[in-house]
Amino acid sequence: MTKRVLIADDDDDALSGLANLLTGLGHQVAQARAGLRRSTWRGNSRPMW
Repeated sequence: MTKRVLIADDDDDALSGLANLLTGLGHQVAQARAGLRRSTWRGNSRPMW
């Protein structure tokens, strides 16, 4: 079952590594590197759970 996942981290290497792992497992991944983008993304998306 595909899940939509938001990954928020200030460490670019950790962010891209986890995103690649989850994408490889078949999940839809959105990435946010800055606090403002995190809160903006959260406000524009509805959770799947």
